[in-house]
Amino acid sequence: MRQKEFEWPDFKGSDSERIKRNSQLYKDVDIREAFQQEYGIKIKKSRKKDANQMYHDVQPGEVIPLHITHIDKKSVLFDQSLFKENIVSAVNLYQYKRFKKNTPKETVMCKVISKTADKIVVDPLAPMFDEWLNDKLTNIKNQYNLKEDRSIMVYNLNLIRGGFSGDIRVDPVSDFCGQDIMLKAFIPGSQIVLNIESNFERWNGKSVRCFITNYMKSAPSWNQQEKMSLICSSKEYLKFLGDKVKMDFFNEYCLESPRWKELIKTAWNGLVTGIINSSKKQGVFVEIPELNITGMIEMPSNRLNHYHPGMEVQVKLDRIDEPVVWNSEVGQMQHKPAFVIENDILKKCNLRFVFSLVEE
Repeated sequence: MRQKEFEWPDFKGSDSERIKRNSQLYKDVDIREAFQQEYGIKIKKSRKKDANQMYHDVQPGEVIPLHITHIDKKSVLFDQSLFKENIVSAVNLYQYKRFKKNTPKETVMCKVISKTADKIVVDPLAPMFDEWLNDKLTNIKNQYNLKEDRSIMVYNLNLIRGGFSGDIRVDPVSDFCGQDIMLKAFIPGSQIVLNIESNFERWNGKSVRCFITNYMKSAPSWNQQEKMSLICSSKEYLKFLGDKVKMDFFNEYCLESPRWKELIKTAWNGLVTGIINSSKKQGVFVEIPELNITGMIEMPSNRLNHYHPGMEVQVKLDRIDEPVVWNSEVGQMQHKPAFVIENDILKKCNLRFVFSLVEE
């Protein structure tokens, strides 16, 4: 059967008027539907994705790659050829000196903050911050890396109720922006030193290295700094440094090396941090600040009243104890592993240091 010859619809008026009329008439339908309605010809739907399906459908919280085309005082412009909606940045990068004259050439990963029918709001800095923070908090022990220093510096400590406030430089965001981008940090008073602190005022204006242990967040966006604070611990970092010293000393102890013989002769300045007097054990706990380790001096209970927390003493390293535990499978006591390491992460250090007093 011969196909009916196609005839163009009759339209009275100029081409310009016809285009305006059709643009208004078919503004809410795709090209295929508009063609069918205008010309009365049925068009089979292609097995391939049609034009509308090529657009990206994104949801809040999703991270998407975008190319920034222009940055000025008013806005950040993106290549949005694959999006129906207008893309708006929640952060105007023009505020950072690096972007006053430079536009990133590489694709930037942006986090979708919100979405409406005609607008997608994105944050080009949030993915860098989220990755930086999640790397530290997904497993806090990942900061206990023996081959890489994963600690962070908390700057400009200020004594406040309950502890100290300070500032942390968010490295990946700072490197991207070309200037320091800081977040607030809080160090509880009990976490500023390894054991005890009697003079908290001495930390005002100082900076300390810490591990991040948690965070508080009530703002919808990370860059609302006044509503976000990272919880940090200098104590955990110092304990980690001390555990590394214990491992080093233990290796020398096992080898009975010349260095070990020197170590047990060395007199260390110590600080009394606690007293124990139980039916099973009596002694004085002592910290050696130089080594960030804490051990115990064993002594009779009738001598314990000569010591108090904060007292300075000189000690020598007497021995290293390896704790034992009952193994029911073999029916005997066995030593715990001296330390547990997985993928360069120090999971556990079971060593106990025993000191003796240096007699004056």
